[in-house]
Amino acid sequence: MKSNDFDNIVCPVADVLGVIGDKWAGLILRDILLGASRFSELREASNITNATLTDRLKTLENNGLIEKHLYQTRPDRYEYRLTERGRDIAWVMLAMAKIGTKWNLSGWQNVPLRFVNKATGNAVRLVLQDKGTGEEVAMADVGAVRGEAAA
Repeated sequence: MKSNDFDNIVCPVADVLGVIGDKWAGLILRDILLGASRFSELREASNITNATLTDRLKTLENNGLIEKHLYQTRPDRYEYRLTERGRDIAWVMLAMAKIGTKWNLSGWQNVPLRFVNKATGNAVRLVLQDKGTGEEVAMADVGAVRGEAAA
């Protein structure tokens, strides 16, 4: 499902932004990536209101980024898991964390979020790589060209 705001824009960036929705949905995805799965955990992680969290979870589910799974009955309680599409968002989260760490807009003293290899504990990094040569490419050397579908 796509957001109506971007229906007339033929652009993969607009498509992803339309599916994520807004900053609260982005933070919920971040928290699920970090291991939170239950409503109470997600509420506490971002200090989001119940109404906003409920709304964003429905949007993320409708857009195919998360699935809810029943873990308790009487009352029914659900946990939320990323779908394949939701796991793809990890690339976006890593990129935003890299930029956010560089900018440090909040002025924190110690890095609040790092991504690591689960097996080794070593930090991971996003890199741009030339598909033909396998060499790393600096952002300054990356260009964009219009594809066949561009208006």
